[in-house]
Amino acid sequence: MYIMWIATAMIKKKDRNEYDKEENGVIKSKKAWKKELVMNIYILLICLVCIFGMEFIPIPYVGAILFMCGIYAGLKSIYAIFRAAVVLKVYDQLYSEELRKKLVD
Repeated sequence: MYIMWIATAMIKKKDRNEYDKEENGVIKSKKAWKKELVMNIYILLICLVCIFGMEFIPIPYVGAILFMCGIYAGLKSIYAIFRAAVVLKVYDQLYSEELRKKLVD
């Protein structure tokens, strides 16, 4: 029950005015969540290269900027990885079969 609450709390919400007309009611498919999970794992790996590779750049301040950007993007990607993993785990419970047939992109 708690994992369902976490999954629904972590999915991005949109205001009614932010939707396009054809986008109303569209939910992400399981394939899209898997794609987001893999993409954020790649982003995390790139961030780790930026964090640990900062010492190999001889240009002043570029290493520090890479380190700060790597930390920021790494933390955001860890959150996105966790969100995608949780939603993938409870995807079948979040969206019923008939809802998925109607709304999946």
